[in-house]
Amino acid sequence: MLRRSFGRFSRTLTMLNVSAAALVVPVVAVSLLGAKTVHAQGTLLSAVQLAVVLDFDVAPGLDPVLGRKAADAVAVEMKSSGDFDVVARQRVEELVATIPGLRAPYTPSTARRLGEVAGANLVITGRIVNATVTRTVDNVRNARVQMEMRQMDARTGDFVNGAQPSTITIDAFQELDDDVLMDQSLDKAAYNGVRQMRLYVTSEATVTHNLNNDVQFNRGLREGVRAGQQYSILRPHFNTARRITELVKIAEVRIVSVETTQSSAVITDGGAVGIRTGDKARRIYAAGIPFTEPASERPIKKRRKK
Repeated sequence: MLRRSFGRFSRTLTMLNVSAAALVVPVVAVSLLGAKTVHAQGTLLSAVQLAVVLDFDVAPGLDPVLGRKAADAVAVEMKSSGDFDVVARQRVEELVATIPGLRAPYTPSTARRLGEVAGANLVITGRIVNATVTRTVDNVRNARVQMEMRQMDARTGDFVNGAQPSTITIDAFQELDDDVLMDQSLDKAAYNGVRQMRLYVTSEATVTHNLNNDVQFNRGLREGVRAGQQYSILRPHFNTARRITELVKIAEVRIVSVETTQSSAVITDGGAVGIRTGDKARRIYAAGIPFTEPASERPIKKRRKK
């Protein structure tokens, strides 16, 4: 009982620290292309990006409280990294309660709108695919957590980053309660997920040519461009009200052919204003791919009788 109380007390302190620290957030113009990009929306004032972290969805049969715990753990790790600041949970709840149309469950469009009204650059969504405590043949308990995370650009609505952390926490000395063991595994998964997103290098390119729906980039196989990938076309636009230069989404394209240092794409959405030489192209993370369903949720295919 003492260990259970201590685990809950520690997590409560952690959640309070996140909320209190996030209440004081500097108003900065930050990059849409990544925390380490030096050409932000205008003059770069800070590399820190402001994010809203939404409670994670959970697979059927799992405790919904795990989604809230996962979100809090991710918020802690994002702030600890130094690359992100996080909108306080209290502030998010106030916005949801006062602005119509922002209640869960969230679609990509409502998540984007919540990020915009919160003044955030990023919205972090996620799903816990699996969270179980099991015993080995030696009667040692393991807490297994598998989650998926996605990072949305609140300005464009594009998913620009993500991670699929999976962790196992072992209670070798059989001293922890199941809930404390699961909390530790969630914390580890959150740490690994944030680390994966920080290490992910967003594929960026510059438009070198556009003629008759044939858009060419100055990036190719060497930079990780592959056929079938989706890219957003972005153009700098000066916002007179905010007095900063923002990247505005012009169109979406799909890569159709790739060479070593260049590639070609076709327009799949937008583009009415015309894509120009010099426009920026940013890869869309996992375009069109839904969150993974655990094996128990996938329909079982019946074998045909011969």
